Amino acid sequence: MERNLSNRIEVCFPILKKKHANRIIEEMEIYLESPTQTWDLDSEGVYSERISEEEELLDVQNQLLKRFTQT
Repeated sequence: MERNLSNRIEVCFPILKKKHANRIIEEMEIYLESPTQTWDLDSEGVYSERISEEEELLDVQNQLLKRFTQT
């Protein structure tokens, strides 16, 4: 997949409500647990793909969609 690294805008803002901050952290942890398309950066600045040996990969987006439809 091609990434838009030249024409993108990054935005930062404070998360003031603890409830919202907790939700963001929980959802980010789900992404961090997923071995799908995961790359590691070593101390030399070289990326290497993390290969998962799991047969069933975690589908983060579908997992989050299911969570949103239950609330």
